[in-house]
Amino acid sequence: GSLTPTRQNEYTGMFEGYNVIFITAEGFSGYMIDPELTPTLYKLSTEGFVFENFYSTLHFTSTSGGEFQNLTGLYPKAAFPVSMSETGEQGTSLPFTLANRLNQKGYTSIGYHFNENMYGRDLSHPNLGYEWRQADACGRPVTKETDESGHEYWPQSDDYMIQQSFADYVDKEPFNIYYLTLSGHLPYGFDSNEMSKRNQEAVANLPYSEKTKAYIAAGLELEKGMTSLIEKLEEAGIADRTLLVMAPDHIPYSDLDILEELAGRSFGTDTLEMLDEQNVDFDVYKNTWILWSASIKEPIKVEKPCSQVDILPTLLNLLGETYDSRMLAGTDVMSENDPVVIFFSNSWLTEKGAYDRYTGTFTPSGSVAMSAEEQRIYVENMKYLMECRLRLGELIIENDYYRTAVP
Repeated sequence: GSLTPTRQNEYTGMFEGYNVIFITAEGFSGYMIDPELTPTLYKLSTEGFVFENFYSTLHFTSTSGGEFQNLTGLYPKAAFPVSMSETGEQGTSLPFTLANRLNQKGYTSIGYHFNENMYGRDLSHPNLGYEWRQADACGRPVTKETDESGHEYWPQSDDYMIQQSFADYVDKEPFNIYYLTLSGHLPYGFDSNEMSKRNQEAVANLPYSEKTKAYIAAGLELEKGMTSLIEKLEEAGIADRTLLVMAPDHIPYSDLDILEELAGRSFGTDTLEMLDEQNVDFDVYKNTWILWSASIKEPIKVEKPCSQVDILPTLLNLLGETYDSRMLAGTDVMSENDPVVIFFSNSWLTEKGAYDRYTGTFTPSGSVAMSAEEQRIYVENMKYLMECRLRLGELIIENDYYRTAVP
């Protein structure tokens, strides 16, 4: 009740009535995007909204935690039970998700994942508002790609997923489609990853280690899928009334040497699998959030630091949806309010500067002038706000708060 809601702005309703396709990209890092090797991903990331300081912060349960941030605008609980799974188990009210909002306007909402049931998605994703399609435990199971002997590929192809599903919804406008990709899943090796093997020739001459080349090769299947998707939207004549959104679930946190090689710099740690951020350079989380439509004529650059929890409130505003912005941990990035990037360790980053929880130090941004006392007050206020926002999702889910608070 003490919070100031975000105000509508010049971007409110910019994509009202548009079709929406949202992709959560498995293990993706924008450090792999290259104008020649991945021209479609490069186009989408530079010709729409361009978020120059977007972070995919790693929180509990990797893929499910990343999905939870992307789709609910909340941080997952930092322990069991898994927040996304719990929403399905308990049937908690989630009135602000894209599917639950857009379904009220007659949208067709379908979600796809070409894998078996994991993290209880058979319950959680219908609760998000989607007709959920995966390889099992659903009403309309998808058919996995196999070789001539009937062997199912691991991981499955993102391009194959697009090819198999597009006809389901192209004639059902307005539609709201969700894809959870799989091609970028670890391990990264030409013997252990079918998608890496499939694209091995395309990366053979790159100046990287075998593991990094295998990671890029797996990512090329996502590139092919996005290329197919754009082509199909254009052929159907609906690219200019479709909003395409893509964000990672998480970085390849067990293989940070890949990111160090791609970025050409050290991030200070070998792995983040245990969520230990004490010696990490937080730029390891810097990533790419794609927000694109063929109707955008000029790139719209956004310099504010932002993260995955900011995606949902930003989309709700762009789609012209009214919502109570105080009840999400994220912030509409296009509003006057400033988003906050919160890391698992309770370190954080804003436009005014960065706070290191381990050293207890605040470093103002280069253009920010603050006295020592101003810094102290700002840090104390922000620390309290960060702790509240990190716990918000846990409290909302476990108490089914939305059911009572949102008419």
